[in-house]
Amino acid sequence: MAAMRAAGVQLDRKVLADMAVRDPKVFRKYVDMLKDGSFTERAERS
Repeated sequence: MAAMRAAGVQLDRKVLADMAVRDPKVFRKYVDMLKDGSFTERAERS
C-alpha cells in the first residue's frame, strides 16, 4: 500500500482484492509494475 501511495495510486484494498479475484493476471502485472518502479516512472512523466 505504501508503494501505491508513493506512486499516486488511489485504489483501496477492496478494489485491489476484487481485481485479484476477477483478473489475477492484470493484478500480477500491476503489482510487478509497482515493485520494479515502472508505474512510478510513468506517473512522473504524465
